[in-house]
Amino acid sequence: MMSKPTRLQVRKKLMEALGMGEYDIEIMWGENGVQFAKWDTGLRGYGWIKNISGVDLAKDDRVLCYLNLLNRRAGK
Repeated sequence: MMSKPTRLQVRKKLMEALGMGEYDIEIMWGENGVQFAKWDTGLRGYGWIKNISGVDLAKDDRVLCYLNLLNRRAGK
């Protein structure tokens, strides 16, 4: 049986995908998952893994700071 991830593990996967330039991101863990859509104006999250909300992760300060850094590097 696969144990559920921590918020840190899911956030790390999200930030890795953002760093690779992904716009539509899905992180699955067993039968549960969170999805993210990257827009020019930010990030929108959906779904749940354990007690980890895609909506909350999309608003996470570290994720938003990283997204801002990526946007500055891209000249946005």
